[in-house]
Amino acid sequence: MYLDKAKSRFQELEQINRDIYKNCPCSLEEVELLEHDLKLKLPGAYREFLLWCGNRCGFLDSDRYFWSDVKDSHREWLEEAMEILNLPMTLVPSDAIIFYVNGGYIYAFIRASEGDNPPVHEFRNGQLLWNYVDSIEQFCLERIETALRLAKGR
Repeated sequence: MYLDKAKSRFQELEQINRDIYKNCPCSLEEVELLEHDLKLKLPGAYREFLLWCGNRCGFLDSDRYFWSDVKDSHREWLEEAMEILNLPMTLVPSDAIIFYVNGGYIYAFIRASEGDNPPVHEFRNGQLLWNYVDSIEQFCLERIETALRLAKGR
């Protein structure tokens, strides 16, 4: 529904190497547990993402996107980075769901209050980038295209 184009492009990546580029979905129970623990209603596009690849995502270049990472410490990662940079955590809204961390310097998040298909915001190199991409699908597509280029040696 929200991620149809990304799922379609991912099929090409899977055909290159199914072992490396493999997704593992969350169960509905895991998604509901995450929602309960965050005390937020997850946007529909993010729920779809989790049910597609929330336990393993063959196109993301990070090891901190699993539903359990988000459940256990998603805000802690960003709080640590903001503290190091002497930035107030109040810059990040309370309904932010930090769903992706890369190397401790890129934090992608959505806001529960921005509808079922929210834009993705990033905290990157000490700066907040509002509306970094229009949707979770666009976020996924950028990474899928990068993975395809790398897999094809371009």
